[in-house]
Amino acid sequence: MQLTCESRLYAIGCDFAGSYAPYQGVHFCPGPASVGVIAAASDRGALTFVGYDEAGTIDEAATLLPADDLAAASRGLKSGPRTLSLDTETRIASVTTHLKSKAGKVVETAAPPVSSIPFPDIRTITANLIAHWEGAARIATSCGRFDAKLLLKALRAAEGLGDSVALSGMDGGPLLISIEAYVEDGKKAPRMQSTGLMLMLMPQTAQPIPPPPAWARRWSHPGCD
Repeated sequence: MQLTCESRLYAIGCDFAGSYAPYQGVHFCPGPASVGVIAAASDRGALTFVGYDEAGTIDEAATLLPADDLAAASRGLKSGPRTLSLDTETRIASVTTHLKSKAGKVVETAAPPVSSIPFPDIRTITANLIAHWEGAARIATSCGRFDAKLLLKALRAAEGLGDSVALSGMDGGPLLISIEAYVEDGKKAPRMQSTGLMLMLMPQTAQPIPPPPAWARRWSHPGCD
């Protein structure tokens, strides 16, 4: 397989990849109508990532196993984009950082191994999710646009305070994060119980509920190619 795409697709995919087959890799395949590159990763279906680089190129589908050195070099930057180029035949991968102010840096590593196990059908899963999203009845008519750093800060705090969170989005915001934890009483199976803690994240703005990405609809629905 020969692949060129935004490097962050591989880096994020490695974060989402599971530990056991068939979810242990990052799957790359041609995009809708064979334009661009789709990347997908999932941890047993509980946490799933699908990304798209319209300018990317790929000659055949393959699932790449996570490699720490390549994933580290592929992380996204605010100062400039990074491009991953990979050839599974020559076993060489390179990540090029593109900067406006100075010459970009190229990091070269060994290409990650290719999994021989078929990857789960993320395409159908994505199509089902989009169909549900577009057909589901909604009480709210708008959603909040939240600052990414504040949202991450709230979720990190919630992770340290309990075992699970309940997210409740009001019409246009705010987002309520209720924190729950497993409680054991010695006689019954552990159960979830509120910790009495709640976080509230105010939105930057209210906006109409966004539809699923157009590229995801074209790629996942039968006949889109």
